[in-house]
Amino acid sequence: MMTSKYPLKIDLVKSVVAILLLPIEMGLIAILIHSGQTKWTQSLIYVGLGLIVFLMTMYLYRDVLRRDWPAYRKHWLRNTLLNLCGVLVLFSVIALVRLVMANVLHIAAMTKPSALLSVQAAGAVAFNSIVVLLSPFTEEIVFRHVLFYQFKGRHAALTLAMLLISSVAFGLMHWNNFHGQVIQMVPYMFAGGVLALIYYYTNNIWQNIMTHFWLDFVQFAAAIALLVIAFFQ
Repeated sequence: MMTSKYPLKIDLVKSVVAILLLPIEMGLIAILIHSGQTKWTQSLIYVGLGLIVFLMTMYLYRDVLRRDWPAYRKHWLRNTLLNLCGVLVLFSVIALVRLVMANVLHIAAMTKPSALLSVQAAGAVAFNSIVVLLSPFTEEIVFRHVLFYQFKGRHAALTLAMLLISSVAFGLMHWNNFHGQVIQMVPYMFAGGVLALIYYYTNNIWQNIMTHFWLDFVQFAAAIALLVIAFFQ
């Protein structure tokens, strides 16, 4: 595990830039993508913006990534197994929160239409899912490192406040997934809290990135499966 001294030095300019990248990306997606475009044009814009934000975030915090990588790589098999256990915990937390919301608040989870897609549409969905594999890197750096971990070792109340703020912000980043229905994002706020605790106790950003990566890989695999089904239907 990493042995850093706390509190960490915060680069205010770099932090602000990193925090603004994701909202700017969402805003540009809303502006640049419209219904008059082909699905592939929309996909190219969507993936292009995601790739740019990914590269910028990785560059800004390349020091953190380099610092933690040797410790993660040294025990990569053990860490991968821990990451997969973390995925099970995250799925369980999301499912449990949704269950409580359904039974106590009588709020049902949104369901997506299950109609089969054309090969072209399924191909666009699969291409879009590239962003799904990039987002764990971007989101863990922004929400877990910039908005939370940098405050470790400072006043306990501040650390707790940033845990809550980063978790809520992480949930709200799923705005487009749920068409702005904030209540549907609550399970992901809890998931964000779990991911924050993983970073807090492991002190290694790669534990977070890879746990989040395997969580999102399920969505990527589903998109590829849709493409295969569409091809043979």
